[in-house]
Amino acid sequence: MTGLEVDQIFPQDRVDDATRLPLGSQSSFLQVDQTNIVLTAWKEAEDKRGTILRFTELNGESSKVKVTTPIVALQSAWICNAVEECKDSLPVSPHFFTFDIKPFQIVTVRIQGK
Repeated sequence: MTGLEVDQIFPQDRVDDATRLPLGSQSSFLQVDQTNIVLTAWKEAEDKRGTILRFTELNGESSKVKVTTPIVALQSAWICNAVEECKDSLPVSPHFFTFDIKPFQIVTVRIQGK
């Protein structure tokens, strides 16, 4: 639940300190608009059709969650059960989808990109 850290790795046989290039602008693979929601898993679907995301609500509050994917162009998103069987289609835009979550609920979402 902390931000990713960036570290540059140099080969062990390098003697001199190479000139380090400045990092590019800050960006994210995925953004969740609610602070009480965490992404607990992001993996390839077991059937290889899309990607599985698992979200958990931490504060005991119902929320409408907007997930933005600046890098992935979305084609579809589905609410799934724990064994990744799709149940309900979610409305998607090219770079975001939304879903509702109940207090302390774990929500599994399958996304497919273009």
